[in-house]
Amino acid sequence: MIGFTSPERYLMQRTLQGVVVLGLASLALIISIDFLEALRQVGGSDDHGVLSAVQLTLLRGPQLLMILSPFIFLFGTLLAFAQLARSLEIAVFRAAGFSVWRIIGAPITLSVLLGVGLVTLVDPVTTRMSLQADRLLTEVKGGSKVPKAFQNGVWLRQQDEESIYLIHAKGISLDVGAFRQVQVWRKDEAGFLYERYDAPLAEIEGQTLTLVNAERSVPGGELTERVGNVTFQTTFARRDLAMTGTRPESLNIWNLPRLMQRIGNAGIPLEPYALRLHELFATPLRLASMVVIACVFALPIHSRGGGTARLILMGIAAGFVAFILIQFSTTVGEAGLIPVVIAAWTPPLVTLLAGLSVLLFREDG
Repeated sequence: MIGFTSPERYLMQRTLQGVVVLGLASLALIISIDFLEALRQVGGSDDHGVLSAVQLTLLRGPQLLMILSPFIFLFGTLLAFAQLARSLEIAVFRAAGFSVWRIIGAPITLSVLLGVGLVTLVDPVTTRMSLQADRLLTEVKGGSKVPKAFQNGVWLRQQDEESIYLIHAKGISLDVGAFRQVQVWRKDEAGFLYERYDAPLAEIEGQTLTLVNAERSVPGGELTERVGNVTFQTTFARRDLAMTGTRPESLNIWNLPRLMQRIGNAGIPLEPYALRLHELFATPLRLASMVVIACVFALPIHSRGGGTARLILMGIAAGFVAFILIQFSTTVGEAGLIPVVIAAWTPPLVTLLAGLSVLLFREDG
């Protein structure tokens, strides 16, 4: 790689080999376990069999591998540096004047570069495959295509320069872009109600919502007035509403910002989507922190000394502690108890600083 010396490129190459080996082993394990789960899921369907189970497994496997990527980098770096330490290659690097920071700088740089590539190039593909798997599973189970958040009715909010619109529908069909039993309230920012519209049906085409055969009523009025079709402009489209029914994990860094802007104006909670976006941004840092943890426990290994298994187990345990911290922080962030920025960035930052502190203490006392 341009800008790196031959020893640093060698360290990157060995680290990459370890990550690839662990990645392939993890993929084989994921496919084996998920195929059994897929067989159970399609078992109750007369129209779907083994082929559907295989399709589900192949569609979900890459996304599951992305979720496990921090552990793959942890175990892959542990494997690579344990081999380098036992073959005395790390000792040769140190004897040649390489500081520990230069030694770990190569795999950290590799993890950051690969993290950026995973987020920007690989994750959009895996999320699309995961979304197809979700649709196939819905078809297999014969479930409703209406997003779970909308199965008990729809509440949306819109605002222009003069008014705020509250939109409620008792039912929604996203396949044709239709709302059933629709009510629209128009009021000002102070809460004063101007008028209300009731319609048995509403259609959304592009970013235009049309009430069909609507009736209009005003505060203090005794009778409703039939006004026919009434049109409102919206910031969201039918596709945006459909995407809110998918798991945030099925969205990627390229479509999340635009979706959040459009559905945020519709009054839909953004915390799960914002957390997903920040977690994607923090992926390179998360992978780098796992590499540092691996180096902390792999560098002390040497060919004649004992305790190799203990050091590796300690590294794996430290990785699981970091994973628990990530899961806890994610759960708290989704619940809105802490800002999503803190929830997404704190675990990898704490892990990275803890690992660097241990290395600093070990090197400089």
